[in-house]
Amino acid sequence: MKKIIQKIKNSKLEFSKLKNADVLLLDDNYAKLKFNKDIKVKLQDRNKINLIVLIKAIKDLLFLKNKKISDSYFINYINEINPKISIGHEYNGQVFRLKKFFPNKKTILYQLADQSDFFLKTSKKLISRNLNLKENLKSDYFLVKNTYSKSFYNFIETKFIVAGSIKNNETKTKSSNKEFDIMFISQFREKVQDYCGTNNNVGSMRTIDTFSSFICKILNTLSKKYNKKIAVALTSNRKDKMKNFESQPNLKENEKDFFKRDLENFYYDDTENTTLAEKSKLIVTINSTLGLELLSRGMKVIFFDLYHFIGGSPLENLVEGKTGLFWFRENKKDLIEKKIIEVLETNHEDWKNNLNKINPMIFDEDNKILKDLVYKLL
Repeated sequence: MKKIIQKIKNSKLEFSKLKNADVLLLDDNYAKLKFNKDIKVKLQDRNKINLIVLIKAIKDLLFLKNKKISDSYFINYINEINPKISIGHEYNGQVFRLKKFFPNKKTILYQLADQSDFFLKTSKKLISRNLNLKENLKSDYFLVKNTYSKSFYNFIETKFIVAGSIKNNETKTKSSNKEFDIMFISQFREKVQDYCGTNNNVGSMRTIDTFSSFICKILNTLSKKYNKKIAVALTSNRKDKMKNFESQPNLKENEKDFFKRDLENFYYDDTENTTLAEKSKLIVTINSTLGLELLSRGMKVIFFDLYHFIGGSPLENLVEGKTGLFWFRENKKDLIEKKIIEVLETNHEDWKNNLNKINPMIFDEDNKILKDLVYKLL
């Protein structure tokens, strides 16, 4: 009872009766999916509690003593909305939960996380840890980012469809004049204490911060040597990441301080990072998901996978060899400089033609694959 009271205190109360929906979104609005107006869509908001559903859930508990209040609420919530199709990603578990209680309802799962063999032992545990499922994880369909993911997620009972990144497919961008030569994708997560005004205190830094600093020093050299304009796509501008940093109110200032120690002059703004990417000739990253998404759109992207020997990079099972069109696994500064200049000077049409042969992820603009599937199932 204490948990129920605490949950109610921390949530917004909703008093209206829930309406039926064709499509129920269970992804916490991660992909910001939009459908035609003729389709009734409901977004599950887990920060709200519907009072009518809660009363029904409490009544049910009086007769079903073995059931949790959270499960009882979820079952009544689904019964009220009665969706024809439910859509969500693999990591919040809502689709698996729905399939457990409503095995005959249609579900579509889409891939959120980039995967590699490095995560084979942990992924299933992370996905299922809060679900208390004795049976297999199930969904009618699972839209994955690439062919490799079909084998990685073999512990899910489903029909796989390769559809790229659903979030990326849904994101609209406009072509812009190129204002910057290079955009570096930040993977900053927490304050890095300076070492006499530098980022040279590598013994206490995260691996990704160490390598970000290493690459930014090289970018600073290029900026001065070749008069190149550098931009940084800040983590603190990514709305999808900010829920993870609510306990860090000074994240943006700490992030800017980190980059100022290595880059004498760089640009940043408060726009979406995809917008900043459209203004840049070349994208440089260590191993970010955003890098793969921009690459799928045909942009010039280089992954400097400096710690490939450890594992965990999204490129791990997608490319082979030390270097290729969009990846580089050397750590010599002069070779890295050479690679950056080489890609910058590559004709964009030549780049796109070569990339189309080996691009590790498709770009399905406006999620035609997903939406055609929804219309078919309705």
